Amino acid sequence: MAGEADTADRAMRTETFSGELGEGRMVFAAPAPALRRHVVRYLGYAERTRFTRRREAPGATVPLIINFGSPLVLRPSGGAPQRFGLGLVAGLADRVGIVDSGGEQTGLQIDLTPLAARLFLDMPMGGLTNQAVPLEDVLGRGAAPVVDRLRALPGWPERFALLDEVIGARIAAARAVPPAVAEAWRRLHRAGGAVPIAALAADLGCNRSHLSGAFRHHLGLPPKTFARVLRFRAVVTDLARARTRPLLADLAARHGYADQAHLNRDFLEFAGITPTDHLRRSASGHGVVDG
Repeated sequence: MAGEADTADRAMRTETFSGELGEGRMVFAAPAPALRRHVVRYLGYAERTRFTRRREAPGATVPLIINFGSPLVLRPSGGAPQRFGLGLVAGLADRVGIVDSGGEQTGLQIDLTPLAARLFLDMPMGGLTNQAVPLEDVLGRGAAPVVDRLRALPGWPERFALLDEVIGARIAAARAVPPAVAEAWRRLHRAGGAVPIAALAADLGCNRSHLSGAFRHHLGLPPKTFARVLRFRAVVTDLARARTRPLLADLAARHGYADQAHLNRDFLEFAGITPTDHLRRSASGHGVVDG
């Protein structure tokens, strides 16, 4: 994977990949400074792949995808394939999803924090748990004009600038999230999930069941499940960054699992495969390939 120099006046990084599974170009960018507590990153991509399927394990962010190419196809666990033309929003999940992928794809991905997704969409995220919904279903008639404007712009920097404008305006106009939910998310995020939920609720001055219900309603998962997802994602990140294959027992201990068997159980629950299988299927530039 080859990196190119940052461009424009925002933090940007370009990566290209080429191999037997396909080739493509990805442009990573930071949002405007005022949005950095809401938006984790922007990603522009253009790729041609020669595999059929990839796995999307649960994450701690809410991806919003704007599609410039042929329809995207997602297959929920045990469900029929869904096609998305303009793009989609995928809520928080506690199970693996399957993305059918092949040929050429071009588009944008915005990784929102769960709090930002609740504000940007101005709707409770509980209804999107383990689901992906068409962009027009959550943005209404405003979806198509925004996609058309983004597609017509000459390059990624201009598209990222328009995203800053659109996202900033929608978040500023949104209804507020209950303070206890927002603070619970911030503390879990800062601690990587290593916060006892009962103690967190007590510290925030609310009943545990009330906090769990409100957190799930507004953000999509109960806080305990979200904490487990945060820990799982930290392990996935460590696996991706490792120069050599790590000892899984050491990795489990580092992230607070009781033992390697505990780590394996979480991987099987969230990703549907073991950490060893995850490493075997991971393909640079493509994610975790299924076939």
